[in-house]
Amino acid sequence: MNRDSDIAKRLLEVIPKCMRIIRRELRQFAKPSLTVPQFRVLANIFQGTQLTSELAELHGISLPAMSTLVDGLVRRGFVTRRPGTNDRRHVVLKLSRKGSSAYAQVRKNLEVKLAVLIASFNDEQKSTLLEGLSLLETIFH
Repeated sequence: MNRDSDIAKRLLEVIPKCMRIIRRELRQFAKPSLTVPQFRVLANIFQGTQLTSELAELHGISLPAMSTLVDGLVRRGFVTRRPGTNDRRHVVLKLSRKGSSAYAQVRKNLEVKLAVLIASFNDEQKSTLLEGLSLLETIFH
């Protein structure tokens, strides 16, 4: 195997492990107000995704399934819907004040938890990790 293949193999081994831990912690911090999929939708909207169809594509689910998920977030006051400015057939999603607050709180708790895990690294390891994350961001951006 060549080095590129070895790195690809490690990515496929390590990233799912990271995501399992993040999801576990997310479930802990988001309970009882949000499920993991609901939190992910809030995160996507926070990052600029505005259409239900875009969210469905990102999450790999059908438009009706995503519409149901978004409906629940709207009913509970986490998300608002507004007609699009250029095309009134498009409905633009935004986080409400309650949604922004819930997203920020869960995200902060996750950051604190991850910081605790990273705290055991020495400065060189932390620098290496930051560099590696920057490279991953370049690849997956």
